[in-house]
Amino acid sequence: MHPLWEETKSQYKGTPHERSTHFVEHAEAHPHEAARSLQTSSDARLEDLIHEYESRRADALLASARAAKEQAAAVKKADFDPDQSRSL
Repeated sequence: MHPLWEETKSQYKGTPHERSTHFVEHAEAHPHEAARSLQTSSDARLEDLIHEYESRRADALLASARAAKEQAAAVKKADFDPDQSRSL
């Protein structure tokens, strides 16, 4: 109900109790507005979460690729005796 309140709170005048009473009456009289407002808010939050997930996943993939590249470079730099490898 909070998203609907944020959208309509300027319509309600009076004491805090009167304002909340008018809001509840409005929400009960117009359930489609409450549902639409909640859906819009939920969709926006879901988009934010998806974006955050994709960003974190991309960062993790880049970190993994960097680590693999560093490991490969370390292996390449390591001393390697070709004569010793033939005896294995």
